[in-house]
Amino acid sequence: MNIDDCLENAYKAFKVHQLHDPLTHLSEYIEPSDPARVHLIHVHGWSRKPEDGYVFSLPEYASTMGPSSPWITVLAHTLATEPFIIAGTTLEEPDLEYFLAGRQSGTVRRDRGPSFLVEPFPDAGTLRDCERHGLTLYHGTFEEFLNEAAALVPVRPLPVGAVTHLKEEMFSPMPKRRELALFSRDFAFVVPVQVPENADLGFYVGRPPSWTDISLNRDISREATSKLKGFVRGKFKNEQWTDNIVVLEDSAGAGKTTQAERTLYDLAAEGIAVFSYTATAMLDISLASSLFNRFKSPFVIFVDNFADHLSSIMTLYRAIHRPDFMIIGCERSYRMNHVAQIMAGTGFRRFSPAAFNAAEAADLIIKMDRYGLTSFAPSKLPNLAHDIASDPIALAVCRIMNDFRPAEEIVRSVFRDADIKRKERYLAASLAAYCYRSGISYNILAAAFGGDEMSRQFVARDVLPLTYSDSVERKYVVPMNPLLGQRVLREAVISDQGLVLEIYCAVGAHIAPYVNRSAVVKQTPEARVAGRLFDFDDVVTEMIPEQAETFYLRMKRHWEWNSRYWEQFALMKLDQSKKADPKNASNALSQALSHAKHAVRIERHPHPLTTLGKILLEDMSQNPGRASSAYKEAFEALDEAITREGKMSRIAIHPYMAIFSGTSSYLKGGGKLPRAITEKMRKHLDNAQSLFGYDSTILILAKDLTQRI
Repeated sequence: MNIDDCLENAYKAFKVHQLHDPLTHLSEYIEPSDPARVHLIHVHGWSRKPEDGYVFSLPEYASTMGPSSPWITVLAHTLATEPFIIAGTTLEEPDLEYFLAGRQSGTVRRDRGPSFLVEPFPDAGTLRDCERHGLTLYHGTFEEFLNEAAALVPVRPLPVGAVTHLKEEMFSPMPKRRELALFSRDFAFVVPVQVPENADLGFYVGRPPSWTDISLNRDISREATSKLKGFVRGKFKNEQWTDNIVVLEDSAGAGKTTQAERTLYDLAAEGIAVFSYTATAMLDISLASSLFNRFKSPFVIFVDNFADHLSSIMTLYRAIHRPDFMIIGCERSYRMNHVAQIMAGTGFRRFSPAAFNAAEAADLIIKMDRYGLTSFAPSKLPNLAHDIASDPIALAVCRIMNDFRPAEEIVRSVFRDADIKRKERYLAASLAAYCYRSGISYNILAAAFGGDEMSRQFVARDVLPLTYSDSVERKYVVPMNPLLGQRVLREAVISDQGLVLEIYCAVGAHIAPYVNRSAVVKQTPEARVAGRLFDFDDVVTEMIPEQAETFYLRMKRHWEWNSRYWEQFALMKLDQSKKADPKNASNALSQALSHAKHAVRIERHPHPLTTLGKILLEDMSQNPGRASSAYKEAFEALDEAITREGKMSRIAIHPYMAIFSGTSSYLKGGGKLPRAITEKMRKHLDNAQSLFGYDSTILILAKDLTQRI
């Protein structure tokens, strides 16, 4: 919290293991992702950047807790739950008191290391404060503390020496240790090993499987596993590398991930190299492709939630300049059209596992009974198995643990019986996971909804249990049973819209300090959650249909810098204009147009350009007197959106759909196309028919428009 440059001078004067990045309270938030670098954040300001100003008083702290000073908010969130070493100050300092106000013994994470207060002259009050804030008191100077720590652990792992099963000699030429450490954060090398039994039975509550669950044989035998295993084994045995992308598709909660992980775990035991994709933000394509190209053996890359990572994975696929590898993904059936759209021009094989059946259901009941998770009369096993086989397996495990009651009854009962804090945290985690599979960070969840005794909710038997989507770093929180989480969220949408709105707004406000343009480009989990959270058509209208405008208005102070915010606000106003009476419709459409143009002024990106084009086409439809000018402006926006998508090596169907349907409407209304627009339109029609051959709707539109022009 000092404003001097002593730390920077120390980093320059001595041999260090990490490079330092000085930041102030006004610097934009940067996710620490490189183990070779460390942030030095001056939340009071820094003497080398006096133009950023200084913060010394409590009123100044309060005034800087906002969008322009993200690090102060981030520190408040982090200090409430994470381990810290506090030295060179007393707990009575007003600035430290301000940040410690949210930290109590009950909010501190128990799955992390201890926090220390280093104090050479403690008194009885110091001990009480340490107990209240979950701190361990070290009686001595900071130098004594460091010397004692060094003596206790003389050999300490360096940040770039993270534990990984990969060895440099697996590559040729061998990578540097930092390269291997960074690569291992994004790809886990699967090594089949015997592990001791543990008490974590979250898999039987519906948690996605860990490799430990697979090693302990907690899954059941599924018909699809042997088929997929035989297919992959044949590829490697015969060295046939055509159709080397395979996507398992099925409904939510059907067990796709478990079947894929069982297949790959067994193949890894046979000697096939398997990498599991674990990145939560944008992939470093250059590094990943370099190491995959240098890996000595053929390999498989496994990607769960395939559609979420498709852009990065396809870029990586094209950068791996060797034939002897496979990519195996898992995705929900309803997202396969999106997968086909993004992969246009790249062949892939679709694999649909057989449905969960009564024999498999019986095996599951018996296995869970052995773990003491259910009780049943043996004579009733056939009927019970037949009953639950009609559900996705993720719901079946929930029913088995709850006396085989119907899923709807379980959902209503857990929502009714849970206390308000549990509900809020569970619904927030469910909402975030619905937006992006990583969920919401522990620190943000605790800051938004209270972290007191939150750790108790991470137990399988809790009424609304939570878990981590990233089992190694344990940073991001999701419902233990993702499918049940979505069912509970939808129950809340039906029964308590007010509660859902408050949770929606709290999530939007609390993730705001972590999102900026850099985070959007890097596709950090917070940025991806925000992108979906504001999505009017797919998310807002599902979760808070009657409160959409209230949400957008309440988010303005946090998100007005963001083009996505204005673009989606514009779509909400467009929807209002279509449902309102003529007078109010005109006003709503005018606001929609203003918001869309503001979004484009902030960022000339394909998304706001497409939205602007759609709204201009609606303006053309509702106001025939300015149809010609509105159409021309709409065409320019949509044409630019298509061009920019191409320059970004992306393919999006939405601007094509809008430009084709809008042009057809314009022509039907008597409009005439200038020659320049006609020529461009013919190129777009040709491109669409080659890119979107799988989509009958756009093909019909394209055929009709081709005949008209």
